[in-house]
Amino acid sequence: MRSPTLPRLSLACAIFLGFGLSFPSAPARAADGLVGIDGYNDGADGKDQPKPSASALPRTDKSQYNLFNPTPKDLLRPFSSSRPDQTTGPHSVDAGHFYLETGVAYSLGLGAMRTDTWNYFQSTHVRAGLTNNVELELVWSGLDETRTRKLGTGGKRSDSDLIGSTNLTVRTRLVLIGNDSEKFSFSIDPEIVLPTQSHHIDSEYVQGDIIFCVAFKLPLGFSATVNAEPAIVRNMADTDNEFGFVSGVTLYHNLFRKQDRVQLYLEYYDTLVTGPGSTDARQVDVGVRWRPWENLQFDAGCNFGVSADAPDYQPFVGIVTRF
Repeated sequence: MRSPTLPRLSLACAIFLGFGLSFPSAPARAADGLVGIDGYNDGADGKDQPKPSASALPRTDKSQYNLFNPTPKDLLRPFSSSRPDQTTGPHSVDAGHFYLETGVAYSLGLGAMRTDTWNYFQSTHVRAGLTNNVELELVWSGLDETRTRKLGTGGKRSDSDLIGSTNLTVRTRLVLIGNDSEKFSFSIDPEIVLPTQSHHIDSEYVQGDIIFCVAFKLPLGFSATVNAEPAIVRNMADTDNEFGFVSGVTLYHNLFRKQDRVQLYLEYYDTLVTGPGSTDARQVDVGVRWRPWENLQFDAGCNFGVSADAPDYQPFVGIVTRF
């Protein structure tokens, strides 16, 4: 039997190497105009400099900028990726700019049968800033390679392998409050899920939902994101539409007090589908974001299942760039 680990790791390394080589190696400078959520900037001497208070900064009207008239570099908002946490943040991409996000994940499900899944291009996001407060986002859950091992009668084991694409989500983010604020932000994200799957990896029907996103600052250097997502989804047998509700809470904290280069997070995420054969997949997730340069971020972490309907664990690594 071939060993799956080496080619998979080689594919992951190729993805990250290809992304990494496409960016300059110069570290971020204060002149880049991006400020971390902790309110500090990197000075020209490499030391952190306090950011001026909001009242001391002139307010700039950015409504004039759009996809074809990009926001100037010195007016860009702080780096804000969608991955790796499962909750969705309420800040949009600056007009005329883009984010590209992707990763590789492995998940293990144990029970009556063992399910091993490699997810290539996991949680891939292509995000485009249409206006100052509106973005268009394409989300592809990736390419799944699943091996299922089940013990039958007489102790005989039956294996099945399946590889195929997942569905594509088209999402629009409309930020209603605080797009340039670190204290409180709110957005609504309507989305539609298109059946681009293959080999019955995902649902074969169109689905839709709307995400309500809130983010706010907390004491002691913490910040939080909360999601509520009512949805019409297909049941596990893919035979009928059911009501679903997805919710999540994520806590963030910078590893270093005066820098936002390394950020840790802890998350609770719950996916509930009602109706016959209802499911409730609950997970507790931990992860880290590392941003060595201003527009390049790496991430790693693991999602842990805390209910029978969730995978037992799902480690991942990822990369994000802005341009």
